[in-house]
Amino acid sequence: SHGLDEALYRAQAFRDAGADILFVEAPRSVEELRRVCSEASGVPHMANLLQGGLTPVLSQSELAELGFKLAAYPLDLLNATIAAQRRTLEALKATGQPSPGDTLPFGELTAFVGFDEYNAEAERYSTGE
Repeated sequence: SHGLDEALYRAQAFRDAGADILFVEAPRSVEELRRVCSEASGVPHMANLLQGGLTPVLSQSELAELGFKLAAYPLDLLNATIAAQRRTLEALKATGQPSPGDTLPFGELTAFVGFDEYNAEAERYSTGE
């Protein structure tokens, strides 16, 4: 809310105080992203990318070219999960079957969530009753 110049001033102060990484909230253009890396140089920078957010979503190579070393995509997995859940619910409602491509084979699902390890532990502690 205080603008990019204030954010850069603060980033420089954190860098000078020994910060290991810098993050400036919501640069609104490629030029602002460039300024973040050039005007507060000397430590790695992190970009926070959200589809539909204020910061342009660039490729990893474009971010690296600007000077970013890290990129966070904090809502992409949740967003994709919600989209798949919606498709699956719509397919279940329409056909009684989940949407093709949005589900794993049962064996892969159970392995992913750890059923194999759980069952092995259950067997190890079983009293045989």
